[in-house]
Amino acid sequence: MGGFQVTYVPSMVAPIVALCMSVHAGLRKVAIEVLQSMIVSEWTLNEDLSAIQAEMIDCLDYLFKCRGVNDTLLQKPFTGELLDLFEPLARTPDDALHRAVKELISTIGELLDLLIAVHSADGAGEAFRIMNTLHLMEFLRDVQKENIYVRYVHQLARVQSEAGNLTEAGQALRLHAELYDWDPSAMVEPLEDPKFPTQTSFERREQIYFLMIKHYEEGSSWDNALGAYQELAAQYEHNIFDFAKLARTQRAMATIYESIAKGDRQSPRYFRVVYKGLGFPTGLRDKQFVFEGTPTDRLPTFTDRMQQQHPAAKVLQPGGEEDVEGQYLQIYPVNVQKDLMHPIYQRSRVPQPIREHILLAQPKNFTTTSRRQASRDVRSNDQVVQKTVYTTQDAFPTILRRSEIVQTTKVTLTPIQAAIERTTRKTQELVALEKRVTDGLDSNLALLTDALMISVDTASENSVSRYRELLQRSRSWGGDEGRDGEDPTKKFQPILFRMRW
Repeated sequence: MGGFQVTYVPSMVAPIVALCMSVHAGLRKVAIEVLQSMIVSEWTLNEDLSAIQAEMIDCLDYLFKCRGVNDTLLQKPFTGELLDLFEPLARTPDDALHRAVKELISTIGELLDLLIAVHSADGAGEAFRIMNTLHLMEFLRDVQKENIYVRYVHQLARVQSEAGNLTEAGQALRLHAELYDWDPSAMVEPLEDPKFPTQTSFERREQIYFLMIKHYEEGSSWDNALGAYQELAAQYEHNIFDFAKLARTQRAMATIYESIAKGDRQSPRYFRVVYKGLGFPTGLRDKQFVFEGTPTDRLPTFTDRMQQQHPAAKVLQPGGEEDVEGQYLQIYPVNVQKDLMHPIYQRSRVPQPIREHILLAQPKNFTTTSRRQASRDVRSNDQVVQKTVYTTQDAFPTILRRSEIVQTTKVTLTPIQAAIERTTRKTQELVALEKRVTDGLDSNLALLTDALMISVDTASENSVSRYRELLQRSRSWGGDEGRDGEDPTKKFQPILFRMRW
């Protein structure tokens, strides 16, 4: 301990850590002792181990990237043996060096666990690999290892893009863009992986936004693409005053608005998944999530895909019994909860594609509906419709194509509220069927005719046309008026107007 060990920091930290990972016990023992002496010297000089921690993180990430997990299976003896060398310091209460070393080894141990989870090829599935990569990225961001963090961001974007999840790839790139400000004068360092030259903070963020938008447009995620374009337009107009770029941006936005008006994009389907059983990790056990499926997904196809992700899990049918041990899944379809008070319902001539785009963009609330009825007549007061509203932590789309449910609310609908929801839904179904016929995707015009006739047939007890009588009846129910005597249906008038076929 002559004091010269401090000159090894930071240049020699990485080679010594690489030797600490050796399978040769004698070599590993000597390397760990050298690393111990470097830690002691650095603490004696600066009373700070952040430089050593930064070099260790870089080295371990490089080793896992180049060698994989198989050659680094002895990482636990490495951290354990290093901590044992400092154990005599524990005899001194509140020893500062001992606390710093424990924090250092705890951080390195967490990093090793995350690196193993990301780089191991144990067949856990792409979804788990993406989730583990996100956890690793959060760790790297917390320890301020920006270069490594950016590399994993773009690696995640490539994985999502290759899987056909283009919107999610754009969401991943946004994590990189958020590291920079719209500052046209501040310079940022070049990056090697991915390749970015020396440029201003504005230029770096703008370049990443172009990559984001490309993924959004290819994935028909119009609301995310518009949001990115609008942010660029604001910077071009009010920050750098580049009207040529502003004009190009607004033309691109016009093209997207035209695509929305055409209604070419199909809305994805959503499913609620409940994880039961001790066989699942704590991050999933006894939790429920809303998953985003494809527009063509049905419950059987989505269930098969979840079964592939969790081959050891058993899918429980409604009312099925589960054991404490093992893995069990409960899967149910859910619908996006539309805001019936949205001002768009006051505009009766808004085309259906635009209406659907506005009401379904970035959903966060989802519903399932159960009906209890004593009478088959849809107008009966015995009709009780109960709706369960699930609120997720994040609005869709998300990088993982799922979001945890953080709130569950049960709502009982009155007959007039149930009429509004059912009529709106039937209108949506008929418009979608009409579009298929007019676009030539379905030549069976009789199918549209039959669906329309069944919906408005006054002789049918389930026809939406019978709801019209609720309008007059609701006005005559004195007990249903508010405390101030206000008509209880007044706030629903814009929607009720659309029920007049």
